[in-house]
Formats: sequence, C-alpha cells, structure tokens
Amino acid sequence: MVMPKLNRKQLILLVAAVVTAVATLLWSQPFVSNKTTPSEQPSTSIESSNFDYPRPDGWIKLSQTALKDVKAESGLGHGAPPPIGLFLVSVDTSTSLPKNNDDLKNQALKTIPKNIELISSGDTTISDQPAIKLTYKITGSQPSKNEVNVVVYNKKIYYLLVTAAEKDFDSQRADFDRILTGFKFK
Repeated sequence: MVMPKLNRKQLILLVAAVVTAVATLLWSQPFVSNKTTPSEQPSTSIESSNFDYPRPDGWIKLSQTALKDVKAESGLGHGAPPPIGLFLVSVDTSTSLPKNNDDLKNQALKTIPKNIELISSGDTTISDQPAIKLTYKITGSQPSKNEVNVVVYNKKIYYLLVTAAEKDFDSQRADFDRILTGFKFK
C-alpha cells in the first residue's frame, strides 16, 4: 500500500492521539510486567500474533495495565520508573482506513495538543512495508523527544513509537534502532 503524502499540519494531527497518552505514561506509576528485571525476562524478543521485535538488554516488557492505559498492544521500557526510554506499538483496529489526508486530519482534529514541535518527517520502511516517520518534541515541564513510525499492514494502521526525555533520547537511539529494524510482521 502506498502511504499518503502529508503536509506539516497533517503530520502533527496524525501524532496528536498517540502523544497525549505517551506523555502520561512516561512519568507514571508502575509500568513493567510481573517479572520486573531484565534477567527475569529471558526472552530476547517480544512476540504477538501479528508481529515480533527484539528486546534489547536492559529493556523490560510493559505491564498489561500500563499498555491498556495508553491503548497500546505491546511495549518495552528501559530503566526504573520513570523509564529512560519507551517503545510502544498501538494498532488502529477500525475496519475503515482513512480515505485520504483530509479524512485522516478529521479523525485526529479533536486531540491536537498545543505543545508539539515537529523536528522532521519523511518516508521509511517497517518490515519491508512503506511507512511514515515523524520526529517531534513535546514541550512543557517534562520535555520529551519522540519518533513515531506509521505503517499500514493487513488493513490496520500500526503506530510504532519510541520516546524518551529529551536529554536521554540520543543515548537510547541504538536500542530504538535495533527494535525498529527488528520489527517484523507475521
């Protein structure tokens, strides 16, 4: 499927729904699964029925409660709460995909945060599928840097988000890249 071209405003609208939920999780309550240390989570990958991805050393699978709070299907955290870095997979399971950029814009219009600064946007691939990559900052009392990769696969929209406090993002880059390049659809 060919990903639609989006202008700056449309890109910001696309990210809006994901941003609000993630900002809350970044600085919140317990976020790890019942097995709370990386050594107690022996698997080096995370698998679901639709995809799998690597779990870098030191990263911990997020609890179902934390995932539910941010409407994510899967995710990892690195570091003790608050986490230093996060990876989240959110899936739009609606049966109707946006018809065009205006439709996509209208879907996100109600949740536009005022504190987003778009850094860059461009095309990429996820699991050999065309995708859009957006890098942005969330300003405010706890600034964060974020990257969301949006890919359509099997009539669902997948949002793969990596995020960290702005000061920690670059130190997490290698792990973020490992997760994203290792993400594979089944």
